[in-house]
Amino acid sequence: MTSTSNGLVIVHHTASCYGGPGGHPYKSLLFQTTSPLARYSLLCFHGLNQSFFMGLFFWISGRLSAHSIRKSDEDKSRTRWDFAKGRLLRLGLPSLVYTIAIHPMVLMTAQPTLEKTKIKKLLATYYSAINGATGPVWYTATLLLFDLVLAVLLPRPAELDRGSRENLSKASRVPKIPRWYDLSRLYGWIAVAGISFLVRLHYPGRTRLRFIALQPAFAPQYIFATILSGIHNRSRHNTR
Repeated sequence: MTSTSNGLVIVHHTASCYGGPGGHPYKSLLFQTTSPLARYSLLCFHGLNQSFFMGLFFWISGRLSAHSIRKSDEDKSRTRWDFAKGRLLRLGLPSLVYTIAIHPMVLMTAQPTLEKTKIKKLLATYYSAINGATGPVWYTATLLLFDLVLAVLLPRPAELDRGSRENLSKASRVPKIPRWYDLSRLYGWIAVAGISFLVRLHYPGRTRLRFIALQPAFAPQYIFATILSGIHNRSRHNTR
């Protein structure tokens, strides 16, 4: 599933360079010669992708994060603060390095010429306007925020002494899946679509939040996917 989603991301962003929508810095020379029919096809392709594929990434990431939190809870030598520090190192640091050092180089390579004055102006404009994550690391920055929230809100397993652990089965020690999960799994997308519509009335597409660069238009989908995946991961281990 992860490999398929990664491949879809590559095709999705490649389409942006050859006639698809999006504010990518690089546009192929063929972009101007793309027929209206081809652009409309790529627009539909983008619209279909954005209706689910990043939500799928957050669903996968939410499961993995919930699993990591569960392992931290089971290891008496670790705390959730240790989990948070690990996420700050693995997600926060790459986001910072990319935003400060790598993304400006990406913008420079997209320029038709590398004239010194134009490069200076480009860098000055970039660094003066920077207010958070830029480029693809919006995902890692947003995932970092979601992981920290999960670490705080995800229920902890009941604390039991050794005798209780020997007398109770594992399934009875850990919280069961909530009853509302199945209803949310089947029909939650209707509520997400409605909330997304209302959000877009105030925050149109391509509006981004400061620091994490998340588009509020897609936030309901990502939050919903993360919550469901976290609950699913906990319940899946509970039944073993």
